[in-house]
Amino acid sequence: LNKACVAIQNESNQATAIFADGTQDPADLIVGADGINSAVRKSFNAQASPEYTNHCWWGGIVEQKDVPALFPNEVFTAIALGKMCIAWPTKGNGFMWYLSVKMSLEKVVRNEQAWSELQKLCEGWHPAVEQLIHAPAVGKRFYLPIYALPPQEQLSEGRVVLIGDAAHALGPVLGQGASQAIEDVFVLMQCLKDTMITIPSILRKYQAFRIGKYKRLALLEDQVAATMISDNEASLALFRQQISQLSLAAIYQDLIPLVNEHFCQQLSLTLSQFKDQEVVLS
Repeated sequence: LNKACVAIQNESNQATAIFADGTQDPADLIVGADGINSAVRKSFNAQASPEYTNHCWWGGIVEQKDVPALFPNEVFTAIALGKMCIAWPTKGNGFMWYLSVKMSLEKVVRNEQAWSELQKLCEGWHPAVEQLIHAPAVGKRFYLPIYALPPQEQLSEGRVVLIGDAAHALGPVLGQGASQAIEDVFVLMQCLKDTMITIPSILRKYQAFRIGKYKRLALLEDQVAATMISDNEASLALFRQQISQLSLAAIYQDLIPLVNEHFCQQLSLTLSQFKDQEVVLS
């Protein structure tokens, strides 16, 4: 659409999106789905801003033939002080891999220096890691200093509401960014079916229903990241002992249900029960 929203005008009977080209678009409801640096969020919560997590991630997809040190049908994990690498087989005889390094903001490098810096950080660590880093990429590789948005108490104001990363930008360890955005949309749609209350009241209900989930996931994300990518020798040694006994698939399934039809039915039931509670938020 070649439009960039720069501000929101929030009134009792409508909300208006104001764009960089000077045009305006009024609506009954504005949904801010504009990411971690949300302009919509700034319209009513200017203090909320992303924070650097002290982790940088590199990764990509390579062909299995270029990484002979790895077995084609097994997940590979390498752990060292302040860094971790995971690779897993993909369709088409490839490996998807990522490598996370604990790194202060002062040491974060520019994009053009990122891959030479990674080679220095991983030199002599593990043959498979070096092969992954040097293998020709299938498509684009990525390098991301990881930022996250701390859990917010306010996700809506008047006729304006936030979803996705605009509301809750989590780190990547739990892989919950897209899943929580899908849940946001589903919950918001269910709330909007209630035609007996005003739009601001509907959005306050959505906010009250979602905030607790964001807080729990943010805490879990921080705990898991601190355990898996540790610069503490004792913690790292303990995790190395435990990882061979862990079933990551089972852990994820227990902690974070899949967003499927059954889950949506359960979520609808919970939301219908939640509807009877009075939501009082200033």
